[in-house]
Amino acid sequence: MASIEASEHAVPERAQLWVLKSFGQKAQWVSSRRLKGGVSAAVYGVTLRVGQDSVQAVLRLFDNAGWVREEPDLSRHEGAVLRSMTACANLPVPQLIAYDELGSEAGMPAVLMTYMRGEIDLMPHDQSLWLDELAAVLSRIHATDAKEVVWAFYLPRCFRMGSSCVVRVPE
Repeated sequence: MASIEASEHAVPERAQLWVLKSFGQKAQWVSSRRLKGGVSAAVYGVTLRVGQDSVQAVLRLFDNAGWVREEPDLSRHEGAVLRSMTACANLPVPQLIAYDELGSEAGMPAVLMTYMRGEIDLMPHDQSLWLDELAAVLSRIHATDAKEVVWAFYLPRCFRMGSSCVVRVPE
């Protein structure tokens, strides 16, 4: 995986400056840590001091150059989806704080959102309950009117004219 400039553990300085600018003049960087997950982006938990308040946020830096080439609107699209989902009543989604579509300020495409407590649990003890809860939230998401979300579909390189590839689906 080609990396644009994000380090495994540290948020690049340009991205830090963009985060601080997104929160305003009184924001001060306290700390950051790399979060689990993030197939298409480096994901960081960020702690800032804004005035007298301690604020937590999540920063996604789209550092996979190949992925960004294939889907250059990743951060704009994610920002629109977050904005649309936040407008819907009672959906457990983070709120969009800012996004940098081209990476002109953050150094690479980026999305900054509010932090939500939670944990990744792909092997729950009660899988039936877990699936019911997942289905209930997904049903509300899919019932949402998301007209403002403009989806530009990018075909993988192997599906473009003049190219061939084989896609194997696991059994």
